[in-house]
Amino acid sequence: MPLEVKTKAEAYKTALVFPGNPNLRLSDVHGSVKAEGSLKPLATGYFFLAKDESVNKPFPEYTYDETGIVIEGSLILSEGVVTKTLKAGDTFFIPKGSKIAFNTEDYTIVYKVGGRWIGEY
Repeated sequence: MPLEVKTKAEAYKTALVFPGNPNLRLSDVHGSVKAEGSLKPLATGYFFLAKDESVNKPFPEYTYDETGIVIEGSLILSEGVVTKTLKAGDTFFIPKGSKIAFNTEDYTIVYKVGGRWIGEY
């Protein structure tokens, strides 16, 4: 596989609106394509989230580990009674099996890496 490079403009293109939340957009940038014999997938990309008071419910249970870094804005992560607010430069790790609720004070752009196939959320 050849080296892949994308400009900032290309990487921030967020065409996919996450089901159930029109304020969340996801975009895979690079990653493993599901193929016979591939055992350890990895996908990277950005997500953009705008504040939405009506949506603060957990995502479905994570089926893979994910880590990320907040690029702009703030990201509020909640699991049960634990809530953390992250700012630009802060990182996070979400282990497989977690049910995390995402929110923001205004908006956020996050770069994330997950142990999943590209295009599979």
